[in-house]
Amino acid sequence: LKREAEIWKQIVPKERQGLVPYCVSFSLLNVVEMGLLDKKINFNFSDLWLGRMSNTSKQGNTLQDVCEAFRKLGCVDEKDNPWPQMTGDFEMDWAIIQMLVLSPKEKALETFKRVLTGFSHSWVIGDVLVRKNALDHSPLQIAIPIYSNYSSAREDKAIVPLNEVPQAHHAVVLWKIDQKNQQHI
Repeated sequence: LKREAEIWKQIVPKERQGLVPYCVSFSLLNVVEMGLLDKKINFNFSDLWLGRMSNTSKQGNTLQDVCEAFRKLGCVDEKDNPWPQMTGDFEMDWAIIQMLVLSPKEKALETFKRVLTGFSHSWVIGDVLVRKNALDHSPLQIAIPIYSNYSSAREDKAIVPLNEVPQAHHAVVLWKIDQKNQQHI
């Protein structure tokens, strides 16, 4: 089903991401939830559960590991494993999440009612035209580089120093590439 990319803007999930290391789980599930909303199915998956099941650490996770966990294990409803209230302090929030680990994976798999197992994933490799074409079918989960000025970039529109190597990557949802090839996340 070919879609105009603008349609994805209308169904971008409104929830905020709970904790940066879980960005891969949040962005993947937002892509899946947007695809379901496009088919008039409203469902909110547990970002926390998928992050746990894919072994998200303080350093985060990889797109591949989270996609594979989702493909093999599916996910659960947010109501069954909700995201906790965050304080805004990374170390304290991480401690809260670690306290919520209820049991080994095998026990968790038996405890929760899993939904939507068996999804597959694919990679979009290529230039901006390839990404634009892919957006006709689905929003995309992408990883963007994070530089040393990441925390201040939003406030003072800091410019990344020339030739700086990214410190990490942050997973987000790409839902549109406009006429100027600006990417909307």
